[in-house]
Amino acid sequence: MVQKSGVLKITHERYREKKYQHLRNEFLQEFDEALKLNEAIVPHINKAKDDINPLRALHIFSKIPAEVGS
Repeated sequence: MVQKSGVLKITHERYREKKYQHLRNEFLQEFDEALKLNEAIVPHINKAKDDINPLRALHIFSKIPAEVGS
């Protein structure tokens, strides 16, 4: 699910489906060091989402090949 979450900010919840659970676990592992340093964020870790800024969106869209033939 992709949703607008502010001015020039898009949020991609790509780990919502169960078939992507292993990817979600990898994403959450990125926060392991922060969790060790600050235990107050533990209740909020499940709310973490993958934010897409304009530069990242441009990079993603540039990977899409142009349509061939019309």
